[in-house]
Amino acid sequence: MRWWFLIAPLCGLTVACAAPAAGTRFDVVLRETDATCVTTFEGHDLTSAELLEMARARARKTREAQVATKTVNTPWRCVAGLIYTLQMAGFEKINFAALPSARR
Repeated sequence: MRWWFLIAPLCGLTVACAAPAAGTRFDVVLRETDATCVTTFEGHDLTSAELLEMARARARKTREAQVATKTVNTPWRCVAGLIYTLQMAGFEKINFAALPSARR
């Protein structure tokens, strides 16, 4: 029974290391401009190819992404396309938040 006390701290360390650290989530902003879907990461607009490349690199570090829009009227084709791209990149959990606009 003594061996359990030696292994328990190692198990706790392993679980803590497996969880993503706070702030490692991949955060992007989605908007529509002139009937075109635009994804922004850290202030830079990304093409579809750039988004997929960057998302694949980030998905190796974390499996969670956050998509935010500044309006509740973002077209579904933009939202679905971005979610599909993030899933292709390897993200397992994708959160979505429609932030309220200033005009409300």
